Amino acid sequence: MKSKTSASSAERGVLKGWPAIAKFLGQPVSVAQRWGKTGMPVKKQGRFVTALQEELIAGLGAKLGESPCT
Repeated sequence: MKSKTSASSAERGVLKGWPAIAKFLGQPVSVAQRWGKTGMPVKKQGRFVTALQEELIAGLGAKLGESPCT
């Protein structure tokens, strides 16, 4: 039953927990957590953190497009 819930979340592009978010970003968990504190679009749901894949991609695109002088 748990795998059915996980599959439906994955189909919708929902990442649950820092390990899943970090794996999607290709970064260690500590880096994902730091990025979460500095504005990465994550939502706290009780004791869990979730993120939408498309919001992370959009957020990374915005960061990459920023000028290093700002």
